[in-house]
Amino acid sequence: MEAFRRTRLSFRKSSGSNTSRRLSVAGFQAEHEQASPASSRRADHEHERSGSNGLAKRKEDLTDYIIPPNLRDQFALSCSSQRGSSGSDNAWSIYAARQNESSGTSTNCSLFIFEKRLLEKLGKFRKKESILQVLRNEPLQLGRLKHQRILTLIRGFEETTEQLIFVSEPVVGSLSNFFGVTSSQDHPFPEMEVILGIYQVSSRHVDLIRICARVWRHDSRLFYLQITDALRFLHSTQELMHCNISPQSIIINSNGQWKLAGLNFVEQIIDTTKTSPKFLGYNPKYPRLCQPDLDYVAPEAQIHQSMSPLADMFSFGMVICAIHHRGRSLINADNNIQTYMRILPELPEKYRGISDKLPKSLVEPVRKMISEDVRERPTSQLFALLKIFNEPALLSYEGLLTLDTRSLNQKKEFFNRFAKVISDFPPYIRYTKVLPHLKKWYYGSPELAPFVLPSILTAIHISETDDFQHYLADLLRELLVESKSLQVSPQIFTAFLSTPW
Repeated sequence: MEAFRRTRLSFRKSSGSNTSRRLSVAGFQAEHEQASPASSRRADHEHERSGSNGLAKRKEDLTDYIIPPNLRDQFALSCSSQRGSSGSDNAWSIYAARQNESSGTSTNCSLFIFEKRLLEKLGKFRKKESILQVLRNEPLQLGRLKHQRILTLIRGFEETTEQLIFVSEPVVGSLSNFFGVTSSQDHPFPEMEVILGIYQVSSRHVDLIRICARVWRHDSRLFYLQITDALRFLHSTQELMHCNISPQSIIINSNGQWKLAGLNFVEQIIDTTKTSPKFLGYNPKYPRLCQPDLDYVAPEAQIHQSMSPLADMFSFGMVICAIHHRGRSLINADNNIQTYMRILPELPEKYRGISDKLPKSLVEPVRKMISEDVRERPTSQLFALLKIFNEPALLSYEGLLTLDTRSLNQKKEFFNRFAKVISDFPPYIRYTKVLPHLKKWYYGSPELAPFVLPSILTAIHISETDDFQHYLADLLRELLVESKSLQVSPQIFTAFLSTPW
């Protein structure tokens, strides 16, 4: 049982040759095909049969070890494997799970569990109940704050004598896991850059590549826009401050979207001064699992306990810097306040050292975000208005991801415009990310099929021969055979004549 509980998803650097290469579309495709889901399942099956390191049990048996019997029946859950961790000091363990429905079907979800036995490591620390209350605040706030950019809670918070538990939408882990950190003992590894496709990647990180297959080179902007959208919701609509922005509080769901979590320290905005007597910053006297990460806390919040939405923007800016700094914070104080104070004056110079790795149009805005002068920092509303976040392809892709929330007429209007921008997407993204969504709406919604079809036909028309053969040939044959009306048949036939066969 203990072996199962201690299983940790690790993205550490493998030993051996340091040979690396540029992550190209063709190279990525080759790696991805070599690590296909089928081969992964075979490898998992062999591993389960091998019995090495006490892991001879089949994956489905993990349910018995992770979920208490009463909650197992109440939640109708089955638990397979640990995916990652999140929260302050990565206190929450994240497990892949399935929720069984009364109809006999089941849906994917994720199980967040905090093991109370971890508090035993604190020895005689008297305020263990206060720590638990901080941890309880996470699912309680998630249940209250509903937004497409906030982690979606499926089943509410439950507590046993041994665990704190809540169930969310399916996720693959937190951003800190992609930095190579799954617990407080782990350290970042240099190949995390594959997340955004902005550096080089070792060919050995096959599992990480598979998880990151949904991510493309423009997604860094999309991810930043998604978190900005969450902050706009908190700051403007809810008049709240997050107070805990860090890689551990950013969750990546199974669709590759970034969701904001880590809501343990949320506070109300009181007045224009935004001074918060409740926020005490990082205190070395208290355990890390009940405090924000010092490496991402704004100077005024740590030194003067003055919390504000602009302090959230500082923290977000530091996260952006870490993404382009191999997963390491520019402060990197190792939970030492003296080190933190010493590094603060060095931040401008440290930022200049990494600024060439950021998109050019973000260099100056991010510099302002991490400025010690609060007056320089942009609000979340202003940051969202940057030109880099308002390019048609980016906004269209964002709209495609959130289309489920729109009315039928809004969906029709969206697809009327979408055909005009589909050529702006990089080919690999057009056919591996965008096309599956188009097929979903074309085949799944008869009312929308005539509106989706022009986008599909445009993708066919502009495709290169290799892309057409790999992604589109079968689709076009299906369209020719299954034309839904005489009205669309000429369009399909025209596309057929213009294909690069």
